[in-house]
Amino acid sequence: MRGSSNSHHLRIAVTIFLLVPGLSGLLLAASSTNIDSLQQALEHAVTHDEKLALHNSLAYAYMYTDRDRAIAYLDKGRRLISSVSDRHQVAVYHNIWGRYYLTRAAFDSASQMFSDALTIYQALEIPEKMALTHMLLGYCFHVAGNPDSARQHYLAALPLYTDLSDHRGIAQTASNLGHLYNIQGDFDTAMDYFTQALLAFHLLEDSAAIGATFFNMAPVFRNKGDFDRSFELALQALDIMHKRKDSVFLGKIYNEVGNIYYSQLKNYPKALEYYRQSLDLKTRYDDEYLYNAMNNIGYCYLELNDLEAAERYFNKGLDISNRQANLTGKANAKGGLGKLFARQGKYRRALTFFEHSLTHLEQLGDQMGKARVLAEMGSVWISLEAHQKALTHLLKALTIARDIDAPGLLKDIYQQLEICYAAIDDHAHAHHYLKLYMAVSDSFFNIEKVTQIQDLEARYQHDQKMKEIRILTSEKQLQALKMKNQHTLYYTTLGGGTLCLLLFLAIFSRHQTKRRAATLQKMTKLEQQALQSQMNPHFIFNCMNAFQSLILEHKNELAMDYLSKFGSLLRLVLENSTRSYIDLATELKTIKLYLELEHMRIEDKLSFAIHLDDKLQPEEILISPMLIQPFVENAIWHGIIPKKAPGKIELFVQQNGEGIKCIIKDDGIGRIRSRNLNAKKHRSFGMQITEERLKILNQHKRLKEVRVSDLYDQQQQACGTAVEIILPYKKA
Repeated sequence: MRGSSNSHHLRIAVTIFLLVPGLSGLLLAASSTNIDSLQQALEHAVTHDEKLALHNSLAYAYMYTDRDRAIAYLDKGRRLISSVSDRHQVAVYHNIWGRYYLTRAAFDSASQMFSDALTIYQALEIPEKMALTHMLLGYCFHVAGNPDSARQHYLAALPLYTDLSDHRGIAQTASNLGHLYNIQGDFDTAMDYFTQALLAFHLLEDSAAIGATFFNMAPVFRNKGDFDRSFELALQALDIMHKRKDSVFLGKIYNEVGNIYYSQLKNYPKALEYYRQSLDLKTRYDDEYLYNAMNNIGYCYLELNDLEAAERYFNKGLDISNRQANLTGKANAKGGLGKLFARQGKYRRALTFFEHSLTHLEQLGDQMGKARVLAEMGSVWISLEAHQKALTHLLKALTIARDIDAPGLLKDIYQQLEICYAAIDDHAHAHHYLKLYMAVSDSFFNIEKVTQIQDLEARYQHDQKMKEIRILTSEKQLQALKMKNQHTLYYTTLGGGTLCLLLFLAIFSRHQTKRRAATLQKMTKLEQQALQSQMNPHFIFNCMNAFQSLILEHKNELAMDYLSKFGSLLRLVLENSTRSYIDLATELKTIKLYLELEHMRIEDKLSFAIHLDDKLQPEEILISPMLIQPFVENAIWHGIIPKKAPGKIELFVQQNGEGIKCIIKDDGIGRIRSRNLNAKKHRSFGMQITEERLKILNQHKRLKEVRVSDLYDQQQQACGTAVEIILPYKKA
């Protein structure tokens, strides 16, 4: 219950954060106009059109400072509506009312006002206002728990913003779609949209929005079970918001860091520390998502077995959520109270709260939350020895968890199913689910992941730890000196010899450690350079040019396909860059996406084929990421593009003793002509970086890393190049 609901709170909070900048385009810049001058203009206004425009501006100017006055101006505007000829001002009037209802959480009234405005904008054919109003309607349905209608309006806004080349509109719409798909458990689609948003915000150089998008992406990785990547993104967002001194948003980020300590590390005191920091900031700045921190603190106290404190915070969260008519907050608080009463043995009362929570989650379309509550109810029915009811709930939860691929949730469900089947002496099914539970536990919760997360946090504690080490070292040296003075000459001599030996071993060990550290540092630097070369500004610029060309040629469907592929490629590259090893299938998928983009960009100039040896099982072969693409890129830029006729790239992947042999073959102009052309406009460092990485990876193996061959036709004319690389690998 807890994991999904928390992430949902965060999604809605960030959606509001991203929508606010876009609202300024909705109105007549009234908030920046001197109110006195507006009132003077109103006194001299003659026509109803002029009066309505000024009433609208004054209503919006007072919207956040004096709502009573804002309503008074809107009421005056209402009397003018029937006699006004300027339909655009009528639409603005409806939009201001919609915004007012949003501040009151009256989503039905807000959506009605926005719908009335949209009808007028469509009749007037004003695409920028149509796009923004679709976004506002999507937001209304989003927070009101109608995901299908929300998605419909977001998807209507996206092509409008695309036609307008409005990068901020594209980014905000893509971000909201990412939130929506994350709620519904479609994590890959959510990441595709968040990646599109991240790209657009990078183009806008909007650091606040970049930080917000990192923050949005963190719960998606957490839901997928990739806690180290989730934690890293949360820390990146934290760093950006610290630099911006954005205290309101820091409260949200502290909450997400607390979620990871709660969910993955099971470090409840540490999670409580972050949740309390979040609560402090939200209280100080009157954050409307205060209920989120209250509920999370309740869950921490529940795990720490302080049931009285847990109940107190759940009730605070529920009280705030009821006042706000917030379905998400109510679902989360009631789910927490259900767990608390189950812990106390009050099973019937627990079921009542779980049923209420499930109703809210179904309204929200929160698949992860539904599965968690169903699993909790299954556990309660086991305690009541109603095993068939328990199985009904657990199997429903299992279906959802498998559909959305949530490994942490699957682990809990498998455990409960094993307990349930064992209780009814169905040992075959009990054994089956025990094996599944063990398999997921081994792959999902392991020491390596916990260590990675703890290492990430260590970046923020490095200075303090170094101070402690220096103090400890000084104390040890003083102690050793005192002991030396107390020993006899014999023991001093013997101790001196031993010390020399230990010193020699320490120096040797330090030398070895430094060598390993230097190698690791060099490897890390090379991997960072490989990422930069794979996603270099030149490539991104070319992609954006290609995308813009498709838009200008009114090939909107092809443009959206291109943008989707680019987002998928960027997501894969970012994910792969955080891992030491990835499976061969993922690397080949990345190469295929890259080639598809280049094929679409230069149209009929390039074709390609990937040939995989039938004996290989790519999902079971692990290699270092980003090793093949630089050679493919080099073949395109230096072999195919300078060629007048269409060209072809072929990639052959084969087993070769201790390594995987990859041959990148092109039918381009050949190395000699390429050198003569001296293509200064596109210098690629990718091959050099990759060759250095391969040398390090193969340093303990006698493998030839890279071999380049010139290809000739029957007339001995250059007809291309073949690059052969040997990749070290290990079994998954």
